[in-house]
Amino acid sequence: MFLWQQSRLYRERKQTSNARVLTTITSLALFICQCRAEGDGWRLFREEDAAGGRLRAETKESDQRDGVAFVRVHAKDIDVPVSTLTSTFLSPSLAHAWNPYMGSVRHLGANVQLQSYSLPWPFATREYLVHCTDEALRGGGHRSQCTPVASHPEAPMHSERVRGTSEALWKISPSTSDLSRRSDIFFEGAVDPGGALPKWLVNEIGKQASVNIVASLLKLAERRK
Repeated sequence: MFLWQQSRLYRERKQTSNARVLTTITSLALFICQCRAEGDGWRLFREEDAAGGRLRAETKESDQRDGVAFVRVHAKDIDVPVSTLTSTFLSPSLAHAWNPYMGSVRHLGANVQLQSYSLPWPFATREYLVHCTDEALRGGGHRSQCTPVASHPEAPMHSERVRGTSEALWKISPSTSDLSRRSDIFFEGAVDPGGALPKWLVNEIGKQASVNIVASLLKLAERRK
């Protein structure tokens, strides 16, 4: 009787062990499928609560950008009205409060800008020539996009500066959960400062800086609502 009980107990433990292994394999398969579903090379690197909503940040290396990574930040269902978030984003007087990395800007006409950023010694100043557009969206939202420009007669290259490339897309819209009181914000961008800066360092700084900028904007807008 005792041997029969031991044999039964062994079989039950083996079945339980097999079930746990199967569950683990299934969970892993679901996780892999989920990662592939997000797809297209995007990889989640940060997720956190933000202004009553949820912020997710992903990164993706670009083959066309010599290893420079794109960053995508999406904050959904933010507890801030879209009008407040948009006005905070567009206000020149508030820009440095939520974006400490902002440099100087020369407007060259036809929506072309020369953006300059001073770096600590011994690194040279970086500058970016971009074409920027702004568009009001339905429901009080806003869309802003800057794309690289190859050259401009009023912005010649200088030997003491390094010309990099930069692009960014911002989109603010009402949240579907509450069109009048909550909002969503989306950012996607990439910066290649050029020169001898290591790409892994550029990518790491760019990832964290992008998320911090979006999070700072949300915190400021939340205080102003």
